[in-house]
Amino acid sequence: MKKILFAIVASAMVIVACNKEQMPFEQSISVTDLSKNVSSYVAENYPDADIVEALVVKENQPVTIVILNTNEQLAFNEAGLYLGDGLNYRGGRGGGRGGNHGGGHHHGGGPGGHGHGGHHGGGPGGHGHGGHHGIDSTTLDSLLPGAQAYIDSNFAGYTVVGARRDSTCQYGVVINLMISNRSFTGPIKVTFDLAGNFLMSSVRYSYANAPQLVKDYITNNYAGYNVRNKAVKSTLANATIQYNVFVADTVNRYLVTIKDDGTLVCVK
Repeated sequence: MKKILFAIVASAMVIVACNKEQMPFEQSISVTDLSKNVSSYVAENYPDADIVEALVVKENQPVTIVILNTNEQLAFNEAGLYLGDGLNYRGGRGGGRGGNHGGGHHHGGGPGGHGHGGHHGGGPGGHGHGGHHGIDSTTLDSLLPGAQAYIDSNFAGYTVVGARRDSTCQYGVVINLMISNRSFTGPIKVTFDLAGNFLMSSVRYSYANAPQLVKDYITNNYAGYNVRNKAVKSTLANATIQYNVFVADTVNRYLVTIKDDGTLVCVK
């Protein structure tokens, strides 16, 4: 009997030890304590977003995770080099943060944020006061009926990790769902109007890889402006392609939406 009890206890200890190894320890840190490399990367590549939360995942090598008010999570190594989607480093516990974190710390004054801290975080579930962490099907259906069914049908394997209201120069007020399949290609933003109609899906995209006609438009119309490293590539419901390009000079910041044929859509 003693041998049996000992074997059971030993097995339980092994299971606990394995669980500890599989679930990395997360420690919240102040956004103001982030390294310059991290904050500079966010400013250059995510100019429309604010950092609303930061934490360190302590496993084999410490990884810094920054959570943006757009519901994107970015991972960085100890040197502040970008590693990829932060959800991949969070041991299954990186559920969506919702779109409603207020008081974000704005980095780099990108054209989308306009330097107002975390005001874009007033998404569903709160009004800049923290709100829910993650979107379940009931919450999503009450916010946007039919959205979950659309995601299931058109983005198999993806999970909704956050939702937020936003404004666009093209469609006015919209609801953005951030979805992820924990791949290193990053999440996808799926945009609906307030009636629940699908408008477009979008991904972060290197401006260097944008069509030449898009770059020609920026060169001809925004000479002297600094063009941010990343644009946003959107595929609309009618299958046309558009690019959001972020430009800034010492005074002005703009989000310029251009069709892939170089035609201007709108400026925000």
